[in-house]
Amino acid sequence: MSERKSFSSQEKADIVLRALRGEAHDALARDCGAAPDRIARWQSRFIEGGTAALSRRRHRRGRVANLLTAVLWIVVVVALGAAALVLIRALG
Repeated sequence: MSERKSFSSQEKADIVLRALRGEAHDALARDCGAAPDRIARWQSRFIEGGTAALSRRRHRRGRVANLLTAVLWIVVVVALGAAALVLIRALG
């Protein structure tokens, strides 16, 4: 099983722009070494969030922030018990 190649945000953006100009994902995959479905994911992320959405660091930080928020809520619920549930419902 071969290891996946890493691409910088700029490389991903260049590949996505080629796709948006009409190059087929299969042809791009052969040319750059990324799977067609991976290129499609990059393209979707780019359309939704621009080049910032192609950054691996930004994506990981978001997951960590979401995890930390979830852990914080669990701590609050455990510490405050039933009062925390009332607070959560009130905050919506």
